Amino acid sequence: YVVKLSGQQVQDLTLKMDLGSQVKLGQTLSLQYMHGNPALTFMLKQPPVATPLPQTGAAVNLSNAGSLIGQYLQQAQVHQVPTRYEARGVVTRSPLKPELIAQDLKNAIARTGLFYESHLQEATQGQHSIAQLKQEPQNQPNFSNAAMLFQQLAILEHQRLAWQGEVWAGQKMTLDVYAEELPVDADDAATALEDRPMASELTIDFPHLGKVTAKLSLAAGRMRIQLESDTPQTAAILQNEKIALAEAVTKNGLALDALTVRLPS
Repeated sequence: YVVKLSGQQVQDLTLKMDLGSQVKLGQTLSLQYMHGNPALTFMLKQPPVATPLPQTGAAVNLSNAGSLIGQYLQQAQVHQVPTRYEARGVVTRSPLKPELIAQDLKNAIARTGLFYESHLQEATQGQHSIAQLKQEPQNQPNFSNAAMLFQQLAILEHQRLAWQGEVWAGQKMTLDVYAEELPVDADDAATALEDRPMASELTIDFPHLGKVTAKLSLAAGRMRIQLESDTPQTAAILQNEKIALAEAVTKNGLALDALTVRLPS
């Protein structure tokens, strides 16, 4: 079928789609944009039970899997499940050792269950152990399929991992990882998509320093760092220590393009 799309994510875009034999010419369908990389991907949304389909088209029969996904999404919306993942345990017991914090944070995010299906595939190839799979929420009591699926689809739709939790005892942190926007004048959209800088933003509200946000952007092996504080005193400390931070970054083999401290407005 040749399908004309219109909505917030696309504007009058025409694509060829394989929609099966249940769809009729001239029918209006409701699609949810999932992601654009490596190809535009949409999910056929199940219409609400109380809303009749237009008389101009035929009913769309979803597969059992599609119907189950629709039920999970409705459950998540009823219970107002947040799109940001909330960690249940403390990430690290070594707050004074940056290398251990980084490794513990990596392990904590890997065990969120957000990447469970990828880990299953890796397990079949010997790249992920059964013991590691058993540590993920999908294999724990009282696991909520609806909440997890809702957060997984949010990552696909927004291309953004949103996490928050207790990074060490008594200290909360939020972390966002995402691909930065494509340049509007990109000549080759596919090439530009592969070259999009990956960014991570972490925010910690320290007891004595106040809220500090660090944004790290990595493109073609080169890094940019921006630090921001909500207090002039902490911003001054960051400004005084940024040379030492830059030296530490380059010492670990990373190419640093820029390191800036943003003062509070």
